[in-house]
Amino acid sequence: MNSFRTRLTIIMITLIGLSVLAAGLFMGKTFKNNHLDALQDNMVREMRIILDQMEWRDGTPEELYGYYTQEAQRLKKITDSRVTFINGSGVVLGDSDHDPETMDNHLQRAEVQEAEKSGVGRSIRRSDTIDQNLLYVAMLVDPKQPDAGIIRLSLSLKEVDESITRIWTTLLVGLLILFVVAVFISFRVARGLTRPLEQITRVSKRIKNLDYRARVSVKGHDEIGELGLAINAMADGLQVQMERIHQNESQLASVLDNMIDGVMMIDRDGSIVLMNRCAEEMLGISSKELVGRHYLEAKQQYELLQIIQDGLERKEHLREEITFYFPEERLLDLNLVPIFQDEEFGGVLLVLQ
Repeated sequence: MNSFRTRLTIIMITLIGLSVLAAGLFMGKTFKNNHLDALQDNMVREMRIILDQMEWRDGTPEELYGYYTQEAQRLKKITDSRVTFINGSGVVLGDSDHDPETMDNHLQRAEVQEAEKSGVGRSIRRSDTIDQNLLYVAMLVDPKQPDAGIIRLSLSLKEVDESITRIWTTLLVGLLILFVVAVFISFRVARGLTRPLEQITRVSKRIKNLDYRARVSVKGHDEIGELGLAINAMADGLQVQMERIHQNESQLASVLDNMIDGVMMIDRDGSIVLMNRCAEEMLGISSKELVGRHYLEAKQQYELLQIIQDGLERKEHLREEITFYFPEERLLDLNLVPIFQDEEFGGVLLVLQ
């Protein structure tokens, strides 16, 4: 039963742990996505304000490097974000952090590709320069003219990562505390569920050992309570039946002991099953020495043993008269009656007169 309680406790703890872990993963993922969406929306609003306030010029990259670089550096002080201007061919016209003339073509960048398709694009990449994750949000200058150009803002996700780390730390500490509480509660619940079963098991073992007075203390009306009531009803029935059997055995023993004829019952294997007091006096042998043993161990005269053997073999009624010389000389009338139980031969009953 203890092993069952242990398994039940482990199962409950595992289920609670998996549920909390799944909830933590979902919460962390949801928080991160919501935070990134909020940052993106804020950056999109800033880019729209920038485009509304500044003049978007056309021309060759060489003519525009100075203008867009100066604008990018000025806007960085306002937005606290890296600002990049890209023309429709992917050439960087101005950047707040780097010389645009030394920068690669940005046409294949993920956020630029997405912006050309849907108007706004987002991607997260790790910067080798500052060793941090950066959020890049790009937007078309004119959605009606995808080739007009793209403005892009990038922001460090250090604060977001730190917030996620704090959330995971809090979740892990909470999960550990919850595990301790879950172990205690699960053990209490498992013990509450298995204690009635342990009592039923103890009562069943007592009934098995013929203690029919054992009863289960029923405290509920659930399935376990119904099982306890069934065990009690079975014990009541067995107790009544055993009392009747003991009463019948006492009555039978009283009848046999007070008969003036000797009675001996022998089963089909030749073992002596029953022997009354009169038979003991006639044969001069105690029933304690013979009951449960083979009739040949009675060591009586040959004629008696031969009659018993014939009765077991022939399975029919036999009657004989034999003169006994021990413990005193007397003439006995022997009646050997076959016993059948459900049409099967069960042995013989020997009556001595």
